[in-house]
Amino acid sequence: EPLRAIKQMASEEPSSKWQPGTENWVQLRNWRAEKGTAFGGENTMLACPLTFLKPEMPQVKPSPLPEFHRPWSAERGKQPGLNHLPPLQRYAKVCMDCGLQPQQAVVSFLGRQLPFLDLRSLAFSDEDFLALTAAFPDTGVLEQLDLGDNSKISDRSACPLLQIVAARYADKLQALRLDRCIHIGRKCIQLLTRLIHGPMASLKRLDISGVYVSVCDYQKLANAIERHEQLREVSLARTGISPDLSTKVLPNLVRNSRILKMDLGYNHFDPEAFSVLGNSLLKGSQVEY
Repeated sequence: EPLRAIKQMASEEPSSKWQPGTENWVQLRNWRAEKGTAFGGENTMLACPLTFLKPEMPQVKPSPLPEFHRPWSAERGKQPGLNHLPPLQRYAKVCMDCGLQPQQAVVSFLGRQLPFLDLRSLAFSDEDFLALTAAFPDTGVLEQLDLGDNSKISDRSACPLLQIVAARYADKLQALRLDRCIHIGRKCIQLLTRLIHGPMASLKRLDISGVYVSVCDYQKLANAIERHEQLREVSLARTGISPDLSTKVLPNLVRNSRILKMDLGYNHFDPEAFSVLGNSLLKGSQVEY
């Protein structure tokens, strides 16, 4: 038996003078003899007493993750340095942190400080709009904002963008288009109504065609449009005006004598609704078509 032969060979010298390899081999064979495990068994390395056969891997304790905040959130804004970056660099940092592809239209707007922002039909997502919101310029002029035909955006991104535009450019914005943004909901419509009532006093063109407006919100929106002093063109096609609702909102919509163009197409009008619309147009309205 190999263990007995090795012990006989090693007995000629005391164990203190054994070579390291011999001593380790004797320890290993003794352990295997006691455990009765075959050489090369799968559990051999797991319980082996020899440290040289099972080197210990350094234990790396993962550092706790910091509390997660979206890069466009208010908490993230408190971090030093982010708000002090130029808009284009801020946008690049947010895209890098979120793993977003920078959009050429946004880069052009932020880099050149254009007086208009045209994002029509670019299939932007909520994340794209939120990244733009986080990098929106603090200074400059914005006269036209076209977000139309972006069917993926919802209240989650449209509301923050409208709020920051109103806070910085409300007195300069003249055209706002949200048409065919079909996932915009009540929260955005209610915000838009408040903005038309208040800070967006210079607005001349409003287009929300294709955006459904609930019965509860339409009356307030119509009142805001009626009282606005600068609106010249309003597009409300396919916004959910029903025959019952038309008799309530049509007089308000056409009562604003400063509106010259109004689009009410693809809404559900019955003969009574057309009669109300015709009578309202005859009472001093300046609507051309």
